Amino acid sequence: MDVLKLKKMRFKRSFLLLFTFAILLFSCSKIMDDLDFNKFAQIDWSPEYAIPLVYSEFAIKDFFSEENQKFIKTDDNGLISLVYQSKNLSSDRAEGYFFLDDRHFGHTFPLLIFPSVNPDTIIMEFSFTFYSSSESKRIDSVFFKAGAFSIFGKTNLNKEKASMKLTSPDIINVQTNDQLSIDLVLDNPGGQQDWVNFSANESLKDYKLSIDPLLSGGKNRIRVISQLVIQPDSNPDLSPYEIEINGDMTNMEYLDFYGHIGYYDFNLVDTVEISVFNNSLGGAVGFGHDALLFVVETYNEVGVPITIEAQTLQVYSPFTAPYYKDIYLFGQSQPNMFEILSPTPAEIGKSIYTRLDFSNTNFPEVFLSMAPRKLYYDFKANINLSGDTTLQNVLQDTSKLRFQTTLELKLYFEIAKLSIQDTVDFEMSTATLSTIDYLICRVNAYNGFPLNAGLQIYFTDSKYNILDSLIYDNDIRIIEGGKVGLPPKLKVEKPSHKTTDIVLYDSRLERIINAEKLIIKAELSTTNGDLAKIYDDYAFKIKVGAKTGINL
Repeated sequence: MDVLKLKKMRFKRSFLLLFTFAILLFSCSKIMDDLDFNKFAQIDWSPEYAIPLVYSEFAIKDFFSEENQKFIKTDDNGLISLVYQSKNLSSDRAEGYFFLDDRHFGHTFPLLIFPSVNPDTIIMEFSFTFYSSSESKRIDSVFFKAGAFSIFGKTNLNKEKASMKLTSPDIINVQTNDQLSIDLVLDNPGGQQDWVNFSANESLKDYKLSIDPLLSGGKNRIRVISQLVIQPDSNPDLSPYEIEINGDMTNMEYLDFYGHIGYYDFNLVDTVEISVFNNSLGGAVGFGHDALLFVVETYNEVGVPITIEAQTLQVYSPFTAPYYKDIYLFGQSQPNMFEILSPTPAEIGKSIYTRLDFSNTNFPEVFLSMAPRKLYYDFKANINLSGDTTLQNVLQDTSKLRFQTTLELKLYFEIAKLSIQDTVDFEMSTATLSTIDYLICRVNAYNGFPLNAGLQIYFTDSKYNILDSLIYDNDIRIIEGGKVGLPPKLKVEKPSHKTTDIVLYDSRLERIINAEKLIIKAELSTTNGDLAKIYDDYAFKIKVGAKTGINL
Protein backbone atom coordinates (compact mmCIF):
# COMPACT_ATOMS: atom_id res chain seq x y z
CA MET A 1 0.00 0.00 0.00
CA ASP A 2 2.88 2.39 0.70
CA VAL A 3 4.13 1.88 -2.84
CA LEU A 4 0.70 2.68 -4.23
CA LYS A 5 0.50 5.87 -2.16
CA LEU A 6 3.88 6.91 -3.51
CA LYS A 7 2.71 6.37 -7.07
CA LYS A 8 -0.37 8.47 -6.48
CA MET A 9 1.65 11.26 -4.93
CA ARG A 10 4.06 11.40 -7.86
CA PHE A 11 1.29 11.72 -10.40
CA LYS A 12 -0.63 14.15 -8.26
CA ARG A 13 2.44 16.39 -8.00
CA SER A 14 3.19 16.33 -11.74
CA PHE A 15 -0.33 16.98 -12.96
CA LEU A 16 -1.03 19.54 -10.29
CA LEU A 17 1.90 21.51 -11.67
CA LEU A 18 0.69 21.00 -15.24
CA PHE A 19 -2.90 22.09 -14.69
CA THR A 20 -2.01 24.93 -12.36
CA PHE A 21 0.02 26.57 -15.11
CA ALA A 22 -2.77 25.93 -17.58
CA ILE A 23 -5.14 27.76 -15.28
CA LEU A 24 -2.80 30.73 -14.91
CA LEU A 25 -2.56 31.12 -18.66
CA PHE A 26 -6.25 30.63 -19.28
CA SER A 27 -7.31 33.65 -17.23
CA CYS A 28 -10.55 31.75 -16.62
CA SER A 29 -13.23 31.22 -13.90
CA LYS A 30 -14.73 28.97 -11.16
CA ILE A 31 -16.01 25.44 -10.85
CA MET A 32 -18.60 24.02 -8.49
CA ASP A 33 -19.42 20.48 -9.66
CA ASP A 34 -17.82 17.38 -8.23
CA LEU A 35 -16.00 15.01 -10.52
CA ASP A 36 -18.24 12.09 -11.49
CA PHE A 37 -16.06 9.14 -12.47
CA ASN A 38 -19.14 6.90 -12.81
CA LYS A 39 -19.69 8.53 -16.20
CA PHE A 40 -16.29 7.44 -17.54
CA ALA A 41 -16.38 4.89 -20.33
CA GLN A 42 -15.81 1.41 -18.93
CA ILE A 43 -12.36 -0.02 -19.61
CA ASP A 44 -11.51 -3.65 -19.03
CA TRP A 45 -8.26 -3.02 -17.18
CA SER A 46 -8.36 -3.31 -13.43
CA PRO A 47 -8.00 -2.40 -10.71
CA GLU A 48 -8.85 1.31 -11.09
CA TYR A 49 -8.11 4.21 -8.78
CA ALA A 50 -9.66 7.70 -8.84
CA ILE A 51 -7.18 10.36 -7.69
CA PRO A 52 -8.17 14.01 -7.03
CA LEU A 53 -5.43 16.23 -8.44
CA VAL A 54 -6.62 19.84 -8.31
CA TYR A 55 -9.39 21.74 -6.58
CA SER A 56 -8.58 25.42 -6.83
CA GLU A 57 -10.11 28.85 -7.18
CA PHE A 58 -8.30 31.79 -8.77
CA ALA A 59 -9.06 35.52 -8.62
CA ILE A 60 -7.45 38.11 -10.88
CA LYS A 61 -4.58 38.78 -8.45
CA ASP A 62 -3.62 35.10 -8.52
CA PHE A 63 -2.47 35.54 -12.12
CA PHE A 64 0.26 37.94 -11.07
CA SER A 65 3.41 37.21 -9.14
CA GLU A 66 3.92 38.78 -5.75
CA GLU A 67 6.42 41.14 -7.36
CA ASN A 68 3.81 42.32 -9.88
CA GLN A 69 1.02 42.85 -7.33
CA LYS A 70 2.20 46.43 -6.98
CA PHE A 71 1.03 47.21 -10.51
CA ILE A 72 -2.61 46.31 -9.79
CA LYS A 73 -5.10 49.07 -9.02
CA THR A 74 -8.86 48.82 -8.48
CA ASP A 75 -11.31 51.70 -8.93
CA ASP A 76 -14.49 52.28 -6.92
CA ASN A 77 -16.47 49.99 -9.25
CA GLY A 78 -13.99 47.14 -8.95
CA LEU A 79 -12.51 47.64 -12.44
CA ILE A 80 -8.91 46.45 -12.56
CA SER A 81 -6.06 48.60 -13.93
CA LEU A 82 -2.38 47.85 -14.35
CA VAL A 83 -0.23 50.88 -13.58
CA TYR A 84 3.39 51.05 -14.75
CA GLN A 85 5.49 53.99 -13.62
CA SER A 86 8.93 55.05 -14.69
CA LYS A 87 11.66 55.83 -12.22
CA ASN A 88 11.42 59.21 -10.54
CA LEU A 89 14.03 60.85 -12.75
CA SER A 90 15.78 64.06 -11.78
CA SER A 91 18.04 66.60 -13.40
CA ASP A 92 21.26 67.72 -11.76
CA ARG A 93 21.03 70.57 -9.29
CA ALA A 94 21.22 73.89 -11.11
CA GLU A 95 24.72 74.48 -9.77
CA GLY A 96 25.76 71.32 -11.61
CA TYR A 97 25.23 72.80 -15.08
CA PHE A 98 24.88 76.56 -14.70
CA PHE A 99 28.04 78.16 -13.33
CA LEU A 100 29.24 81.67 -12.62
CA ASP A 101 32.49 81.55 -14.55
CA ASP A 102 35.55 83.44 -13.33
CA ARG A 103 35.73 87.01 -14.62
CA HIS A 104 38.75 89.30 -15.12
CA PHE A 105 38.65 93.06 -15.52
CA GLY A 106 41.17 95.85 -15.83
CA HIS A 107 41.41 99.60 -16.35
CA THR A 108 44.25 102.17 -16.50
CA PHE A 109 43.80 105.80 -15.41
CA PRO A 110 46.16 108.68 -16.20
CA LEU A 111 46.78 110.82 -13.09
CA LEU A 112 47.04 114.60 -13.25
CA ILE A 113 48.66 115.72 -10.01
CA PHE A 114 49.08 119.41 -9.15
CA PRO A 115 51.34 120.76 -6.40
CA SER A 116 49.34 121.39 -3.25
CA VAL A 117 49.93 121.92 0.45
CA ASN A 118 46.63 120.19 1.25
CA PRO A 119 45.53 116.57 0.84
CA ASP A 120 44.17 115.89 -2.63
CA THR A 121 41.27 113.49 -3.39
CA ILE A 122 40.73 112.16 -6.88
CA ILE A 123 37.50 110.28 -7.72
CA MET A 124 37.58 107.90 -10.70
CA GLU A 125 34.98 105.45 -11.94
CA PHE A 126 34.95 102.57 -14.41
CA SER A 127 32.79 99.53 -15.13
CA PHE A 128 33.39 96.10 -16.50
CA THR A 129 31.19 93.55 -18.22
CA PHE A 130 30.38 90.32 -16.42
CA TYR A 131 28.98 88.68 -19.56
CA SER A 132 30.18 89.73 -23.00
CA SER A 133 27.72 90.82 -25.68
CA SER A 134 28.31 87.52 -27.53
CA GLU A 135 26.94 85.55 -24.57
CA SER A 136 23.18 85.12 -24.32
CA LYS A 137 23.28 85.56 -20.55
CA ARG A 138 22.26 88.36 -18.25
CA ILE A 139 22.66 89.06 -14.55
CA ASP A 140 19.97 91.07 -12.83
CA SER A 141 20.92 90.00 -9.34
CA VAL A 142 22.69 87.14 -7.63
CA PHE A 143 23.12 86.13 -4.00
CA PHE A 144 26.58 84.69 -3.41
CA LYS A 145 27.30 81.82 -1.07
CA ALA A 146 31.00 81.79 -2.00
CA GLY A 147 33.55 83.58 -4.16
CA ALA A 148 36.36 86.13 -4.07
CA PHE A 149 36.68 89.71 -5.36
CA SER A 150 40.40 90.34 -5.89
CA ILE A 151 42.22 93.54 -6.81
CA PHE A 152 45.80 93.90 -7.96
CA GLY A 153 47.74 96.50 -9.92
CA LYS A 154 50.51 99.09 -9.90
CA THR A 155 51.19 102.83 -10.09
CA ASN A 156 54.24 105.01 -10.71
CA LEU A 157 52.93 107.67 -8.33
CA ASN A 158 55.91 108.70 -6.12
CA LYS A 159 54.05 110.13 -3.16
CA GLU A 160 55.19 109.63 0.40
CA LYS A 161 51.66 108.88 1.60
CA ALA A 162 48.88 107.79 -0.74
CA SER A 163 45.93 105.44 -0.42
CA MET A 164 43.08 104.24 -2.59
CA LYS A 165 39.66 102.87 -1.74
CA LEU A 166 37.81 100.81 -4.34
CA THR A 167 34.06 100.45 -3.91
CA SER A 168 31.39 98.70 -5.96
CA PRO A 169 27.95 100.19 -5.37
CA ASP A 170 26.40 97.20 -7.16
CA ILE A 171 27.70 94.62 -4.66
CA ILE A 172 26.00 94.94 -1.26
CA ASN A 173 26.48 92.94 1.93
CA VAL A 174 23.07 91.45 2.77
CA GLN A 175 23.88 91.48 6.51
CA THR A 176 25.13 95.06 6.92
CA ASN A 177 23.83 96.67 3.71
CA ASP A 178 27.35 98.05 3.13
CA GLN A 179 28.88 98.30 -0.31
CA LEU A 180 31.81 96.03 -1.09
CA SER A 181 35.02 98.05 -0.59
CA ILE A 182 38.75 97.38 -0.56
CA ASP A 183 41.40 99.68 0.95
CA LEU A 184 44.86 99.84 -0.68
CA VAL A 185 48.10 101.50 0.44
CA LEU A 186 50.14 103.25 -2.33
CA ASP A 187 52.95 104.76 -0.21
CA ASN A 188 56.28 105.40 -1.97
CA PRO A 189 58.73 106.34 0.79
CA GLY A 190 61.41 108.71 -0.49
CA GLY A 191 59.56 109.24 -3.77
CA GLN A 192 61.53 106.67 -5.68
CA GLN A 193 61.07 106.35 -9.40
CA ASP A 194 59.72 102.82 -8.96
CA TRP A 195 56.37 101.11 -9.51
CA VAL A 196 54.30 100.56 -6.42
CA ASN A 197 52.42 97.26 -6.55
CA PHE A 198 49.26 96.62 -4.61
CA SER A 199 46.81 93.74 -4.09
CA ALA A 200 43.91 92.78 -1.82
CA ASN A 201 40.80 90.62 -1.91
CA GLU A 202 37.39 90.36 -0.29
CA SER A 203 35.11 87.34 0.15
CA LEU A 204 31.83 87.50 -1.77
CA LYS A 205 30.05 85.33 0.76
CA ASP A 206 26.87 87.03 2.01
CA TYR A 207 27.03 89.64 -0.76
CA LYS A 208 24.38 90.39 -3.35
CA LEU A 209 25.15 91.69 -6.83
CA SER A 210 22.39 93.83 -8.33
CA ILE A 211 22.83 95.48 -11.73
CA ASP A 212 20.85 98.49 -12.89
CA PRO A 213 21.67 99.03 -16.59
CA LEU A 214 20.62 102.68 -16.37
CA LEU A 215 23.21 103.37 -13.68
CA SER A 216 26.01 101.07 -14.79
CA GLY A 217 25.90 101.97 -18.47
CA GLY A 218 24.33 98.78 -19.80
CA LYS A 219 23.30 95.25 -18.94
CA ASN A 220 25.83 93.02 -17.20
CA ARG A 221 28.05 95.99 -16.32
CA ILE A 222 29.42 96.31 -12.77
CA ARG A 223 30.58 99.67 -11.48
CA VAL A 224 33.80 100.28 -9.55
CA ILE A 225 34.51 103.68 -7.92
CA SER A 226 38.08 104.61 -7.00
CA GLN A 227 38.85 107.22 -4.37
CA LEU A 228 42.56 108.19 -4.43
CA VAL A 229 43.84 110.27 -1.49
CA ILE A 230 47.31 111.90 -1.78
CA GLN A 231 49.04 113.61 1.11
CA PRO A 232 51.28 116.66 0.39
CA ASP A 233 55.06 116.06 0.47
CA SER A 234 58.30 117.45 -0.95
CA ASN A 235 58.97 114.59 -3.36
CA PRO A 236 59.95 115.66 -6.88
CA ASP A 237 57.35 115.77 -9.68
CA LEU A 238 57.97 112.74 -11.89
CA SER A 239 54.77 113.02 -13.94
CA PRO A 240 53.14 111.76 -16.06
CA TYR A 241 51.61 109.38 -13.58
CA GLU A 242 49.15 106.51 -14.08
CA ILE A 243 47.49 103.78 -12.12
CA GLU A 244 46.67 100.35 -13.49
CA ILE A 245 43.82 98.49 -11.74
CA ASN A 246 43.11 94.81 -12.41
CA GLY A 247 40.68 92.48 -10.74
CA ASP A 248 39.16 89.03 -10.68
CA MET A 249 35.90 87.56 -9.54
CA THR A 250 36.66 83.88 -8.92
CA ASN A 251 35.23 80.68 -7.41
CA MET A 252 31.75 82.17 -7.37
CA GLU A 253 28.83 80.09 -6.12
CA TYR A 254 25.29 81.35 -5.91
CA LEU A 255 22.31 80.80 -3.66
CA ASP A 256 19.75 82.65 -5.81
CA PHE A 257 20.11 83.87 -9.37
CA TYR A 258 17.91 86.29 -11.30
CA GLY A 259 18.57 87.09 -14.94
CA HIS A 260 18.98 84.92 -18.01
CA ILE A 261 21.15 81.81 -17.92
CA GLY A 262 21.21 81.08 -21.67
CA TYR A 263 20.52 77.74 -23.35
CA TYR A 264 21.10 74.39 -21.67
CA ASP A 265 19.74 70.90 -22.17
CA PHE A 266 19.80 67.55 -20.42
CA ASN A 267 18.23 64.15 -21.03
CA LEU A 268 15.75 62.09 -19.03
CA VAL A 269 16.03 58.44 -20.11
CA ASP A 270 14.23 55.35 -18.83
CA THR A 271 12.70 51.99 -19.81
CA VAL A 272 9.29 50.95 -18.48
CA GLU A 273 8.69 47.19 -18.31
CA ILE A 274 5.13 46.32 -19.35
CA SER A 275 5.24 42.99 -17.53
CA VAL A 276 1.66 41.95 -18.29
CA PHE A 277 2.87 40.91 -21.75
CA ASN A 278 6.14 39.29 -20.67
CA ASN A 279 5.00 35.79 -21.68
CA SER A 280 3.28 36.85 -24.90
CA LEU A 281 4.38 35.59 -28.30
CA GLY A 282 2.23 37.96 -30.33
CA GLY A 283 -1.35 38.98 -30.89
CA ALA A 284 -3.34 42.17 -30.56
CA VAL A 285 -4.93 44.03 -27.67
CA GLY A 286 -7.45 46.75 -28.42
CA PHE A 287 -8.42 49.08 -25.59
CA GLY A 288 -11.76 50.74 -25.02
CA HIS A 289 -12.29 54.49 -24.92
CA ASP A 290 -10.12 56.16 -22.26
CA ALA A 291 -8.83 52.76 -21.13
CA LEU A 292 -5.20 53.57 -21.89
CA LEU A 293 -3.72 56.47 -19.98
CA PHE A 294 -0.24 57.94 -20.55
CA VAL A 295 0.66 60.77 -18.18
CA VAL A 296 3.80 62.88 -17.77
CA GLU A 297 4.28 64.57 -14.39
CA THR A 298 6.95 67.12 -13.53
CA TYR A 299 7.96 68.88 -10.33
CA ASN A 300 10.01 71.86 -11.43
CA GLU A 301 12.07 74.14 -9.21
CA VAL A 302 14.00 75.67 -12.14
CA GLY A 303 12.42 79.03 -12.97
CA VAL A 304 13.18 79.02 -16.68
CA PRO A 305 11.10 78.19 -19.77
CA ILE A 306 11.53 74.44 -20.31
CA THR A 307 10.47 72.65 -23.47
CA ILE A 308 10.47 68.84 -23.36
CA GLU A 309 11.25 67.02 -26.60
CA ALA A 310 10.77 63.26 -26.97
CA GLN A 311 13.84 62.29 -28.95
CA THR A 312 12.87 58.63 -28.51
CA LEU A 313 9.42 57.42 -27.52
CA GLN A 314 8.63 53.90 -28.68
CA VAL A 315 7.37 50.53 -27.57
CA TYR A 316 9.00 47.17 -28.23
CA SER A 317 7.77 43.64 -28.83
CA PRO A 318 10.26 40.85 -29.60
CA PHE A 319 7.69 38.81 -31.53
CA THR A 320 5.67 41.24 -33.63
CA ALA A 321 7.37 42.96 -36.58
CA PRO A 322 8.53 45.67 -36.99
CA TYR A 323 9.29 45.11 -33.24
CA TYR A 324 9.61 48.85 -32.51
CA LYS A 325 6.85 51.40 -33.00
CA ASP A 326 7.00 55.13 -32.36
CA ILE A 327 4.51 56.90 -30.13
CA TYR A 328 3.21 60.26 -31.35
CA LEU A 329 1.97 62.57 -28.62
CA PHE A 330 0.20 65.00 -30.97
CA GLY A 331 -0.05 63.09 -34.24
CA GLN A 332 2.46 61.63 -36.66
CA SER A 333 3.19 64.91 -38.47
CA GLN A 334 3.59 66.92 -35.26
CA PRO A 335 6.78 67.20 -33.18
CA ASN A 336 6.80 65.38 -29.84
CA MET A 337 7.39 68.57 -27.87
CA PHE A 338 5.59 70.21 -24.97
CA GLU A 339 6.21 72.86 -22.34
CA ILE A 340 5.96 72.55 -18.57
CA LEU A 341 5.24 75.07 -15.85
CA SER A 342 8.09 76.85 -14.06
CA PRO A 343 8.38 79.03 -10.94
CA THR A 344 7.96 82.77 -11.42
CA PRO A 345 10.37 85.21 -9.74
CA ALA A 346 7.94 85.42 -6.84
CA GLU A 347 7.94 81.62 -6.57
CA ILE A 348 11.70 81.05 -6.42
CA GLY A 349 12.48 77.98 -4.32
CA LYS A 350 9.05 76.41 -4.91
CA SER A 351 8.34 73.21 -6.85
CA ILE A 352 5.73 73.77 -9.56
CA TYR A 353 3.66 70.74 -10.59
CA THR A 354 2.66 69.95 -14.16
CA ARG A 355 0.47 67.03 -15.22
CA LEU A 356 0.08 66.31 -18.92
CA ASP A 357 -2.38 63.68 -20.11
CA PHE A 358 -1.36 62.18 -23.45
CA SER A 359 -4.10 59.57 -23.59
CA ASN A 360 -5.18 60.72 -27.06
CA THR A 361 -2.00 59.47 -28.67
CA ASN A 362 -1.51 56.52 -31.01
CA PHE A 363 -0.91 54.24 -28.01
CA PRO A 364 -4.22 52.38 -28.58
CA GLU A 365 -3.37 51.72 -32.23
CA VAL A 366 0.08 50.46 -31.29
CA PHE A 367 -1.30 48.09 -28.66
CA LEU A 368 -3.88 46.86 -31.18
CA SER A 369 -1.15 45.79 -33.60
CA MET A 370 1.29 44.38 -31.04
CA ALA A 371 1.48 43.42 -27.37
CA PRO A 372 4.55 45.45 -26.32
CA ARG A 373 6.80 44.42 -23.49
CA LYS A 374 8.71 47.66 -23.01
CA LEU A 375 8.30 51.41 -23.35
CA TYR A 376 11.50 53.29 -24.13
CA TYR A 377 11.86 57.03 -23.84
CA ASP A 378 14.54 59.66 -24.06
CA PHE A 379 13.11 63.08 -23.22
CA LYS A 380 15.37 66.06 -23.83
CA ALA A 381 14.72 69.06 -21.58
CA ASN A 382 15.56 72.31 -23.42
CA ILE A 383 16.13 75.41 -21.28
CA ASN A 384 15.43 78.79 -22.93
CA LEU A 385 14.86 77.16 -26.30
CA SER A 386 13.24 80.29 -27.78
CA GLY A 387 16.44 82.34 -27.39
CA ASP A 388 14.49 85.31 -25.98
CA THR A 389 17.09 86.90 -23.70
CA THR A 390 14.60 89.47 -22.37
CA LEU A 391 12.93 86.77 -20.28
CA GLN A 392 13.83 86.63 -16.62
CA ASN A 393 15.07 83.30 -15.27
CA VAL A 394 15.11 82.52 -11.55
CA LEU A 395 16.80 79.58 -9.88
CA GLN A 396 18.61 78.46 -6.79
CA ASP A 397 21.74 76.38 -6.52
CA THR A 398 19.66 73.37 -5.43
CA SER A 399 16.91 73.76 -8.07
CA LYS A 400 15.98 70.53 -9.85
CA LEU A 401 13.52 69.20 -12.39
CA ARG A 402 11.87 65.91 -11.40
CA PHE A 403 10.16 63.85 -14.07
CA GLN A 404 7.99 60.72 -14.10
CA THR A 405 5.75 58.91 -16.59
CA THR A 406 2.77 56.69 -15.84
CA LEU A 407 1.24 54.16 -18.22
CA GLU A 408 -2.12 52.90 -16.94
CA LEU A 409 -3.89 50.05 -18.69
CA LYS A 410 -7.49 49.71 -17.58
CA LEU A 411 -8.55 46.14 -18.22
CA TYR A 412 -11.25 47.30 -20.64
CA PHE A 413 -10.19 45.74 -23.89
CA GLU A 414 -10.70 43.31 -26.72
CA ILE A 415 -8.11 40.60 -27.30
CA ALA A 416 -7.57 38.80 -30.59
CA LYS A 417 -5.42 35.66 -30.44
CA LEU A 418 -3.00 36.88 -27.81
CA SER A 419 -0.49 34.04 -27.63
CA ILE A 420 1.21 33.30 -24.33
CA GLN A 421 3.91 30.76 -23.54
CA ASP A 422 5.68 29.55 -20.44
CA THR A 423 8.03 26.67 -19.62
CA VAL A 424 8.16 24.59 -16.43
CA ASP A 425 10.16 21.60 -15.26
CA PHE A 426 8.53 18.18 -15.43
CA GLU A 427 9.38 14.77 -13.99
CA MET A 428 7.70 11.36 -14.23
CA SER A 429 8.91 8.26 -12.42
CA THR A 430 9.86 5.25 -14.59
CA ALA A 431 8.79 2.96 -11.78
CA THR A 432 5.35 4.57 -11.73
CA LEU A 433 4.94 4.23 -15.50
CA SER A 434 5.59 0.46 -15.42
CA THR A 435 2.52 -0.09 -13.24
CA ILE A 436 0.02 2.14 -15.11
CA ASP A 437 -1.90 1.07 -18.24
CA TYR A 438 -3.82 4.29 -18.80
CA LEU A 439 -4.59 7.67 -17.23
CA ILE A 440 -7.85 9.59 -17.69
CA CYS A 441 -7.92 13.23 -16.54
CA ARG A 442 -11.25 15.01 -16.08
CA VAL A 443 -11.25 18.81 -15.93
CA ASN A 444 -14.45 20.44 -14.68
CA ALA A 445 -14.34 24.25 -14.87
CA TYR A 446 -16.50 27.36 -14.54
CA ASN A 447 -15.04 30.40 -16.29
CA GLY A 448 -16.14 33.72 -14.79
CA PHE A 449 -13.77 35.78 -16.95
CA PRO A 450 -14.82 37.20 -20.33
CA LEU A 451 -11.92 35.41 -22.02
CA ASN A 452 -11.86 32.41 -24.32
CA ALA A 453 -8.74 30.35 -23.70
CA GLY A 454 -7.15 27.77 -25.98
CA LEU A 455 -4.49 25.53 -24.49
CA GLN A 456 -1.77 23.16 -25.66
CA ILE A 457 0.94 21.54 -23.58
CA TYR A 458 4.06 20.01 -25.07
CA PHE A 459 6.34 17.47 -23.39
CA THR A 460 9.99 18.06 -24.35
CA ASP A 461 13.42 16.78 -23.52
CA SER A 462 16.06 18.96 -21.88
CA LYS A 463 16.85 20.57 -25.25
CA TYR A 464 13.18 21.42 -25.86
CA ASN A 465 12.68 18.80 -28.57
CA ILE A 466 8.97 17.94 -28.54
CA LEU A 467 8.21 14.34 -27.55
CA ASP A 468 4.41 14.55 -27.39
CA SER A 469 1.52 16.89 -26.70
CA LEU A 470 -1.19 16.62 -24.10
CA ILE A 471 -4.13 17.53 -26.34
CA TYR A 472 -4.86 16.07 -29.80
CA ASP A 473 -8.41 17.30 -30.29
CA ASN A 474 -8.60 21.02 -31.18
CA ASP A 475 -12.09 21.36 -29.80
CA ILE A 476 -11.47 20.18 -26.27
CA ARG A 477 -8.73 22.69 -25.66
CA ILE A 478 -11.09 25.67 -25.82
CA ILE A 479 -12.61 27.07 -22.64
CA GLU A 480 -15.14 29.75 -23.53
CA GLY A 481 -15.42 33.02 -21.67
CA GLY A 482 -18.39 34.00 -19.52
CA LYS A 483 -21.42 35.77 -20.94
CA VAL A 484 -20.88 39.56 -20.90
CA GLY A 485 -23.67 42.00 -20.07
CA LEU A 486 -24.53 45.33 -21.68
CA PRO A 487 -22.39 48.49 -21.61
CA PRO A 488 -21.27 50.54 -19.87
CA LYS A 489 -20.46 47.91 -17.23
CA LEU A 490 -19.75 45.05 -19.66
CA LYS A 491 -19.66 42.71 -16.71
CA VAL A 492 -19.87 38.92 -16.87
CA GLU A 493 -23.44 37.88 -16.04
CA LYS A 494 -23.03 34.12 -16.20
CA PRO A 495 -19.88 32.00 -16.05
CA SER A 496 -19.32 29.40 -18.74
CA HIS A 497 -18.95 25.73 -17.87
CA LYS A 498 -17.08 22.89 -19.52
CA THR A 499 -16.10 19.36 -18.68
CA THR A 500 -13.09 17.93 -20.51
CA ASP A 501 -11.75 14.37 -20.48
CA ILE A 502 -8.17 13.67 -21.55
CA VAL A 503 -7.02 10.05 -21.95
CA LEU A 504 -3.37 9.04 -21.91
CA TYR A 505 -2.72 5.38 -22.83
CA ASP A 506 0.42 3.51 -21.98
CA SER A 507 1.90 4.08 -25.48
CA ARG A 508 1.74 7.86 -24.95
CA LEU A 509 2.99 7.58 -21.41
CA GLU A 510 6.02 5.75 -22.74
CA ARG A 511 6.77 8.66 -25.10
CA ILE A 512 6.73 11.24 -22.34
CA ILE A 513 8.70 9.25 -19.79
CA ASN A 514 11.87 11.12 -20.83
CA ALA A 515 10.23 14.53 -20.75
CA GLU A 516 12.02 17.08 -18.59
CA LYS A 517 10.16 20.23 -19.58
CA LEU A 518 6.60 21.33 -20.27
CA ILE A 519 5.97 24.07 -22.82
CA ILE A 520 2.56 25.54 -22.07
CA LYS A 521 0.96 27.63 -24.82
CA ALA A 522 -2.31 29.50 -24.47
CA GLU A 523 -4.23 31.72 -26.85
CA LEU A 524 -6.59 34.29 -25.35
CA SER A 525 -9.48 36.17 -26.95
CA THR A 526 -12.32 38.14 -25.41
CA THR A 527 -15.78 36.58 -25.57
CA ASN A 528 -17.11 36.90 -29.15
CA GLY A 529 -14.17 39.16 -29.90
CA ASP A 530 -15.98 42.07 -28.22
CA LEU A 531 -14.87 44.62 -25.65
CA ALA A 532 -14.90 43.41 -22.09
CA LYS A 533 -13.93 44.62 -18.65
CA ILE A 534 -12.08 42.75 -15.91
CA TYR A 535 -13.43 43.25 -12.38
CA ASP A 536 -11.88 42.24 -9.10
CA ASP A 537 -14.70 39.80 -8.25
CA TYR A 538 -14.14 37.59 -11.30
CA ALA A 539 -12.89 34.12 -10.50
CA PHE A 540 -12.11 30.73 -11.99
CA LYS A 541 -12.82 27.50 -10.16
CA ILE A 542 -11.39 24.21 -11.40
CA LYS A 543 -11.51 20.63 -10.21
CA VAL A 544 -9.24 18.07 -11.84
CA GLY A 545 -9.18 14.35 -11.15
CA ALA A 546 -7.47 11.33 -12.64
CA LYS A 547 -8.62 7.73 -13.08
CA THR A 548 -5.78 5.23 -13.47
CA GLY A 549 -5.65 1.65 -14.59
CA ILE A 550 -3.03 -0.10 -12.49
CA ASN A 551 -1.36 -3.12 -14.02
CA LEU A 552 -0.91 -5.60 -11.23
